[in-house]
Amino acid sequence: MTTSDKTAISRPCVTRRRFLAGSCAVAAGVSAGDAVTAGSGQAADGQSTVGLDDIESRVAELLTDSLDEHDIPGAAVAVVKDGEVTMTEGYGVADRTTDRPAEATTPFRIGSISKPVVWTAIARLIRRGDLDPATPVSAYLDDDIVSWNEPVTLGNLATHTAGFEATNRGMWYDDPADVGSLSRHLDPMPAQVRSPGELGAYSNHSAALAGQVLAAVTDRPFHEAMSSLLFAPAAMGASSFRQPLPQDLSEAHATGHDAANVDGKFAGLGIAPAGALSTTANDMARFMQLHLNDGVVDGDRVLASETVDLLHRQWFTHHEALAGMTLGLIEQNYGGVRVLHHSGATRTFHSKMVLIPEWGFGLFITFNSNDAAGPREKIPEKVLEDVVPDTESDSMPADTGPTRGSELEGTYRSLSVGEHAHDSFLTNLGAVAVEVSVADDGALVLDNDGDESRWVELEPLVFRNEETGERLAFGESDGDISYLFLGGTPTALGRQPWYESASLHGVAALVALVGVASGWLLWSPSREDGESWRDWLASCRSNRSRLAKLSLWVGGNAFAVFVLSTFVYLFWDVFALLSDPSLVYRLAFVLPMVGAVASVVSGVLGVRLWLEGDWRLRTRLHYSFVAACLLFMSAFLGYWNLLLPP
Repeated sequence: MTTSDKTAISRPCVTRRRFLAGSCAVAAGVSAGDAVTAGSGQAADGQSTVGLDDIESRVAELLTDSLDEHDIPGAAVAVVKDGEVTMTEGYGVADRTTDRPAEATTPFRIGSISKPVVWTAIARLIRRGDLDPATPVSAYLDDDIVSWNEPVTLGNLATHTAGFEATNRGMWYDDPADVGSLSRHLDPMPAQVRSPGELGAYSNHSAALAGQVLAAVTDRPFHEAMSSLLFAPAAMGASSFRQPLPQDLSEAHATGHDAANVDGKFAGLGIAPAGALSTTANDMARFMQLHLNDGVVDGDRVLASETVDLLHRQWFTHHEALAGMTLGLIEQNYGGVRVLHHSGATRTFHSKMVLIPEWGFGLFITFNSNDAAGPREKIPEKVLEDVVPDTESDSMPADTGPTRGSELEGTYRSLSVGEHAHDSFLTNLGAVAVEVSVADDGALVLDNDGDESRWVELEPLVFRNEETGERLAFGESDGDISYLFLGGTPTALGRQPWYESASLHGVAALVALVGVASGWLLWSPSREDGESWRDWLASCRSNRSRLAKLSLWVGGNAFAVFVLSTFVYLFWDVFALLSDPSLVYRLAFVLPMVGAVASVVSGVLGVRLWLEGDWRLRTRLHYSFVAACLLFMSAFLGYWNLLLPP
């Protein structure tokens, strides 16, 4: 998962080389063709690559090099081939302060890889008949959690199509002892901003809600239900969602490191099913065996064959030409081979799991550093380059240009953003945005934050990357091109109108703050010599000039102090601000409310002062500018849900 990924923010990939990129909000891919036989491939740099038989030494080499190159303390890895565990190793140290080595038995936080683990347990309940993936989840939950309008099913939750907005509310807590019951952190749920089953938008709260359904049906706390349904039967004894962790796991746990060597291993996650699992490479090897060996581990059947089929079948896709989502895993077509994967990221841990069910192949890697986002994606990518021949990028259709090229151009932004939550501005500011244009030679060009790629049309609204063979598709709404579906993400991108541009909002807010500051400096209330504050305030009621100055000064101060306190809080404890703002900060919302009232008063008085002409033109112009800035700040904070307390 992502904090808003950052723990909540993902970046979709637009090339084969980057298809694994992303954090907790990573995504889906292109329809998989028939499986091909594993063998030697050809790397992107033209050098020969190893085969699947030699993959363990290749993984060890890549991990060792990554620890050195990125100054990462430690890592652990598990490899499964033909359904059997062939590698579980630790590398580096679990804790730099003690030099305790990282081992295959060392627990790490695996972030959003928790999601497919949770869905594996839920699949057991579906197989038993205790849960129905097509039944509205409201049938299994208390009424106080159910706050959405249109029915949401487990299938919607698994595929991120429930229609919920993105928010960090209820996520991170510095002390896991502050984490309460799962139901507490899900009340209230994020707003439902679109109809279920239509469009994907990565949602941590959807996974957490599914965990609450599991807890409700089993009548146990979530972490206990996971232990009884999955960890105990699969002999995953070093895996736990409990917060705080049991003492033995806590003492053995890897320490999370950031640039300041901060211990983040026990940061609490309120919506635990979305990413709170601590586990080892050994346990994840057994988990991968469940998926790759038809539910059998060490000769014991843990999952029914039908349960594995349930987990691996496609449950949703944005377009028939693209891959989509399984029950908690993300599909990708890699060189004609169907790959299932998921990434995970917490404040100081990064992890990745890749499965090729047709081959019985699985790879799991985990790191205890926030500097490991790059290696987390690049190592599995290089492994796949080694073992999967690229059979899809050899032949390309002639580039004749898109049939509806002019309609496709524009900016498309991730739908994983907030609309009603108090952190909506930050989720929008960090959202993936892709610029689409048509080159002079007719190729479709995507610009993803400076990374350009070229695409050729296969059929109307379906395109293939010129270099990699990856696909994308566009979606329509009322006959207009409204959505972009990228291979490698479950999150759709919607056409962004110009007035929702984050850069435009940022520049406008900066100009408004400058205007407010000028009013605060030049329009401060003044008294005559010997005039008391009481007399001055009394005169303001009859002296519109003084009242105008006072309203401008009060409004400017209120907004300035609120914005300043928000920035201070943001840098002091960003996760508290995003997840569960303190009572002091909630009380600070009296400031923007006062500022909003003052801005309206200033605007009304400004109109009257213009009509009466009491001030010089330059004075009236400046006053009007500052009053307009105050009104804009009121509208800006209201638009981003920062005018009233969260």
